[in-house]
Amino acid sequence: ANVPPRLRMQIIGSHGGVPKEDFELWCFAVSAVNGCGSCLVSHEQELRKANMSTEQIHEGLRVASVVKAACATLSAEMALAGA
Repeated sequence: ANVPPRLRMQIIGSHGGVPKEDFELWCFAVSAVNGCGSCLVSHEQELRKANMSTEQIHEGLRVASVVKAACATLSAEMALAGA
């Protein structure tokens, strides 16, 4: 918990032409799917600095959970079908 990830998120987020708020929301969603509490806290702080509301942040989590569930379902169906 005390070791910083050193992922250079500021460099990654400055490329690609997307607004920082969108990038942080995507990172927040990925952190939730991956179960990384430290990353969740960090990205939530950035979203709050960008004046994103609690409802907007929760909506991002809901979308991420639906996408993850859909992927898990499709993977299970493919495994059952022998693909």
